[in-house]
Amino acid sequence: RAPEPRRGGRAGSGGVLRNRIHMSEQEQVHPEVAMLCNDTIAAIQQLCEYHHLFNEKNLGLMNDTSPEFFQRLRQHFQTAFVLNISRLTDHAQTGYGNRAKANLTVKTLEYHAQGQLFESRVQHLCKTSVAESESIRNARNKLVAHRDLAEALSEQGLTIPDFLARTERVLEHIYEALQLFYAPPIKALAPFSTWMYPSYQTQVDEVLELPRQAEC
Repeated sequence: RAPEPRRGGRAGSGGVLRNRIHMSEQEQVHPEVAMLCNDTIAAIQQLCEYHHLFNEKNLGLMNDTSPEFFQRLRQHFQTAFVLNISRLTDHAQTGYGNRAKANLTVKTLEYHAQGQLFESRVQHLCKTSVAESESIRNARNKLVAHRDLAEALSEQGLTIPDFLARTERVLEHIYEALQLFYAPPIKALAPFSTWMYPSYQTQVDEVLELPRQAEC
């Protein structure tokens, strides 16, 4: 069974969201699905932490205290979001032939949904999450996994339209697919809205770049 997330309070209260599913607690769900659920919840929690920190009421304090530090911290968060989404929507395997290694991704959900009544819905949600995250995976290739020369020399940085909103939508699609695996008689996962508080007001900067190194 999967416990509902415990809400530690709204932004500014110092609360922390926790919802980790232990393998022994949900024997009716395949361990691979449970692990992917943990990874997805961890990514959602990290996005919540970003919203908690970088909201409008904190921006003035950040700018007055140490703007360069908080700018670097924001960039580290964004890099983490790129990695989280890229991992979750990666190919089913890496490599070919005898060197092929299976990955834990949304493709795992599609595999375990085969023959289930919700198979078509899971496939739709997973394919939607992969399609919507294409620009984020492109950012991973250019900014994280590799150092794209054109982007490195560009003064504009790499732009992902609606980056934070897109990240949230991808996570919501994956989370909805996971909820189908945790339908009764297994204790259901809490609604996605439980995590993403409507009170969040975030200052969105859609230009992504890795923290700059000291100039030579």
